[in-house]
Parts: sequence; C-alpha cells; structure tokens
Amino acid sequence: MRGARLLLAVALVSGIACRGDRAATPPSSTDRARTVAIPRLPVPGLHHSDATLDPASATVGVAHPDDMLAALHAGGSLGVAERTYAGGHGTFSRVVVRAFSFGSPQGAAGFLAWLRSHGADLIGTATPLLEVAVPEGVSLSVHEPSGCCHREVPGYLAAWQRGLDVWTIQASGPMIRTRAVVELVAALDQEV
Repeated sequence: MRGARLLLAVALVSGIACRGDRAATPPSSTDRARTVAIPRLPVPGLHHSDATLDPASATVGVAHPDDMLAALHAGGSLGVAERTYAGGHGTFSRVVVRAFSFGSPQGAAGFLAWLRSHGADLIGTATPLLEVAVPEGVSLSVHEPSGCCHREVPGYLAAWQRGLDVWTIQASGPMIRTRAVVELVAALDQEV
C-alpha cells in the first residue's frame, strides 16, 4: 500500500512538473501568427501576388532593417500580410499593401509611431504631406526623384492603424500623382 502511494505521489509530481514546463514555454511564432486578408484595390493593368511574411522578411529592402525588426518585435508583431501589384507603366507601376498584425492596440500604435518617424528608411527622402486630405489617422509622405538616377520615379508611403493592425501602402510610378494615391488609400481604408 505504501509503495502504491509513493508511486502515485511520484506520478502526480511528475505530471505537475511536466505540465509546468509546457506552460512556461512561450508559444512558437506559428502558434501566435495572425494575418488579415487584404482587399483588392482598383489598380487596373497590374497583376498581383500575395504573401505572408514573418517580421524579418518584412524588413527586406528597408534602409535599416535591424531597427524596423526591433520595432516589430517591441510591438509584439504576430505576422504581416502583403499584396504586391506590379507590371504597369502609367500612374502606378508598383503598389505594395501590407497589414502588420499585433497582439494589442498599443503594440500596433508603437509600430505606427516608428513608421511615421522612419519613412525615409522605406522610401528614401520622405516629405510628409500635411496639407492633403486623407482619411482620419492616415499619414502620407512622398519621395520625389532627386535627378541622380534617370530611372527613379516618385514614391508614396501611407500608414495608419485600425485596431490591432497597421496598414501601409507604398506606391510608385512614373506618372503617379498625390490624388491617385489618396483615392487608393481611401478605397482600402473603407474595406478595413
């Protein structure tokens, strides 16, 4: 009888200890991953592709990727959905829409603040367009060609937060105009 009690106690303690180990282990990034569906945008003549990115992949092409990665991690990034439109030569030649998902509104707000102060990391010299009417909470910046590269085209960065998600649009094209970008931002913001 004593042996059975001892065996039962050992099993109980082992079970609690094992369960405690599992509870202390943080969930893997795949367990925590969360992305949202990106609505289609009115960009005729461009084909699109979709991707789901981890935070490190979302920093490819950024001037200071380690800084952006730190901002994503600090905010508690859960995943990034991306839709890229490309192939045109008119108003838009490339449009990249991203939805950065976070575990809390505060985490999303922190990342949005980072984006707003680091637009140049994403599009080069960025001039905020403060006098342009955009949906509430949207920041819009433009990069104008400097003349150093004959293939350089204007580019825009729009960023805003809706709930747990930070939305961005990076748009460029040889004939792009602010009004077309604002219309694109408004169309997406109505859907999210």
